[in-house]
Amino acid sequence: MALLDDKVAIVTGSARGIGRATAELLAEHGAKVLINDLDGDVAEQTASEISGDALVFAGDLTQPGVPDRLVQHVIDEWGKVDILVNNAGYTLDAPIHKMSDEWFQKMIDIHSVVPFRMCRAVAPHMREP
Repeated sequence: MALLDDKVAIVTGSARGIGRATAELLAEHGAKVLINDLDGDVAEQTASEISGDALVFAGDLTQPGVPDRLVQHVIDEWGKVDILVNNAGYTLDAPIHKMSDEWFQKMIDIHSVVPFRMCRAVAPHMREP
């Protein structure tokens, strides 16, 4: 029996890099893992390459309602959520005097707003009844 048998994990931004490594490790220890990325093709490829059960949700988590739909997708498929890893992120590098308000807002959204929305979306499913 593996450490995370019967556990369900969501890892945002998990099609590549640190997110993928996290998803792979969770799967190796028995968890069912939701793979998320903006690029659905890359997410599908990652899901097919990791061991164990993997589900894919492609979408822009900075858009209102998308985190809720991601969580509902997991609930519909596996009935619960035990683990949330807020990994999604990217950078838009520019010297401060060249960074637009739009770019700055994108950084705030992906690194602050999205983790809040993901936590809010999973909270009802992670609480004891």
